[in-house]
Amino acid sequence: MRVTLEDRFRSLLLSWYSKNARILPWRINPSLYKTVVSEFMLQQTQVKTVLPYFERWMHLFPSFKALSEAKESTVLMAWSGLGYYARAKCLHECARVFVKDPIYSYQRWLNCKGVGNYTAAAVASIAFNEAVAVVDGNVMRVLCRLLSVTELFKTKDAAVKIIRPIANQFLLKTDPGKYNEALMELGAIVCTKQKPHCEECPVKSCCKSYQKDTVHLCPHFVQVKRTRCKIQRYWIRDTHAFLLEPSTVGRVFQGTLRGLLELPTMTPQRLSAIGVGKLVFAGRRSIGTKDFTEQIYLPRKKINLESLILLPEFSNCVRVTFDQQQYLAFTGPHKHWISKFLQSNKF
Repeated sequence: MRVTLEDRFRSLLLSWYSKNARILPWRINPSLYKTVVSEFMLQQTQVKTVLPYFERWMHLFPSFKALSEAKESTVLMAWSGLGYYARAKCLHECARVFVKDPIYSYQRWLNCKGVGNYTAAAVASIAFNEAVAVVDGNVMRVLCRLLSVTELFKTKDAAVKIIRPIANQFLLKTDPGKYNEALMELGAIVCTKQKPHCEECPVKSCCKSYQKDTVHLCPHFVQVKRTRCKIQRYWIRDTHAFLLEPSTVGRVFQGTLRGLLELPTMTPQRLSAIGVGKLVFAGRRSIGTKDFTEQIYLPRKKINLESLILLPEFSNCVRVTFDQQQYLAFTGPHKHWISKFLQSNKF
């Protein structure tokens, strides 16, 4: 009987995975809920970043029911720092849907708000053994290199359109969940974006780009032009509290950061009201194709926070005590920066 490339690849991949799979919390005593939470968190986020968030999340919201009953502000607080906050809101909504009408198929998950092909396929294959192929960045990279696909892709969606039929062709229909996890694992720890470990790769004997020395060309995407932006903000505090406002960056990104807090921006009206002192910090962050430099200034003089928030220019700001901050949802960079400021004696 002739052994196909697909057969060889699957055999080598699963043999490697059985010996090298990472021990991860969602793989220990797995459940549908653990799978759903982990897959939402792992979208565009590395495992090492997700691990502490997953453990804390499971403690706070151990089930779909517990999550469905939580307030959005509490959910966002638990997600604070993980980024891409729309994921948290969609996961929260999915929990509410699930409690009313449990979801047990790929098509049903795909119909949930905010759930795309990747998440629906991952959940359906891992939790229900449904034969649907996962296509994420790791899978695209592995399969493009495996077949030496050097076509120039304008967008990720264009790449997915080409790679999805290939992913379905290689899928192990009898154990799709394990196969999908193994393929993603290979892309995450061996067939990496930068400096892939080709000599250690268990499927290098099948890999056409390895044989042709074209690994560095696969996959090939058009470089996206990035935009640089600058935001100026205030760090306004007294001995017990500081000022925050709803994220202004979030409004630029159609509510992506809605419900999260950041340091107040420096508007002309605010500048006229309290002036500006010295620049004390400059931080950087990236959202989508925009790179932000955020400059943070002290006011020119000491400010009474209670009086300040009564001014029209600061009416959307909130006074937050040092004790209250642990119960609020910040954007990730601001959470880190504020912690740094409070630990410093300089300002």
